[in-house]
Amino acid sequence: MIRPADWGEDLINIEAKISGSIKTEIIKHRSRNREFYKLYGYDWMVKPDNYQNGLEAMYQLWAIRMLADSPRNNSSRSRFCNIAVRLLPSAVASAESILNNGFRYIVISTAFLGLIKSYVWLQYSLFKIGKRHPSVENIIVTDILGGVEIESALRSRDPEVLGVVEKFVNIVIDYVRFRAPSLPPAKLYDLINDSNSGFHKFGLIITAVEAFLIYHELAHLLEHDFSQEGRSTKEELDADFVALSMLINHSATNKTGMLSYFLGPISGIQLFRLVEMVRRTIEHLEPSGKIAIAPEENAAYKRNALKNEEELSTRLHGLKVSMARYGMLQLAGPLFDDIATETHLPIVACQGYMLGQLGDSSPFDHYTTLLKQMGK
Repeated sequence: MIRPADWGEDLINIEAKISGSIKTEIIKHRSRNREFYKLYGYDWMVKPDNYQNGLEAMYQLWAIRMLADSPRNNSSRSRFCNIAVRLLPSAVASAESILNNGFRYIVISTAFLGLIKSYVWLQYSLFKIGKRHPSVENIIVTDILGGVEIESALRSRDPEVLGVVEKFVNIVIDYVRFRAPSLPPAKLYDLINDSNSGFHKFGLIITAVEAFLIYHELAHLLEHDFSQEGRSTKEELDADFVALSMLINHSATNKTGMLSYFLGPISGIQLFRLVEMVRRTIEHLEPSGKIAIAPEENAAYKRNALKNEEELSTRLHGLKVSMARYGMLQLAGPLFDDIATETHLPIVACQGYMLGQLGDSSPFDHYTTLLKQMGK
């Protein structure tokens, strides 16, 4: 099992290793799209000093590729200028689009990237445990993202499962409290690139979710005005639809295959649902280490968190509708449902663990019940 450890500054530094290759890619892209770069004022992109690190430059290139590839009659072209992607060192897990001094920014926090990686660490750790404990009771038969092994882990009654899930739940709690958690190690990226590690398919989740986040926020910048009231559910669904189109283009450009444009939006929204479930249920850790339900005076906060989770459920359904509109489900209809089912298992893992902490029953008893409900 990968042992969680404090990343510290490594969260940015490891991605900085890609800066050389990304600089080359930006120069090549500009040479092929000189008119676009000049017209919309993106010549600044070729200067390394304009980025904090290679990851920020990579995100910027992702966004500008989508704009440069857009048809000339695109109705949003008037909004193509002054868009910059920025990576914000922060303990607040957030991804948003903002307007500041005439520039429109897509801002992704380092905490959010840490949360994505922690989510993948949870899946991979359960996957490794499940490989040691094959189960004949499984309801999940697909194994796109280790669904069979992860379910086997939840049925195994191996104490290591609870240690892994507890670590992840505490990471989410730290994010809810806006404080830097202890995260999985930086070697996660090395494992992604090692096809012999058995981890590379989980690594696809990280880059696919990152791409979906960038394109979702880019869609907001192109399609929607800014409002102090926040984004409506309709705007979120519209942005998901546009982001899917961009993700298909991204997958073709980066040769990541069909799987990535299913993984990005589905895994991303399932992760958001998991976080909202924790936010709704947990207020704090008591000195004893037991998790406590939020007190009644925070009822309004809980209702808001529940509303967020309901919106995310709506967005998951909306994704399937959008994919059908793009004709994606005609090619791989069952793939959507299979990935949605497998990515629900981490939610079951955390839900069963918290129920166990709040009552007298073992989390494994709750896992049995929750898995049975999934099979209906």
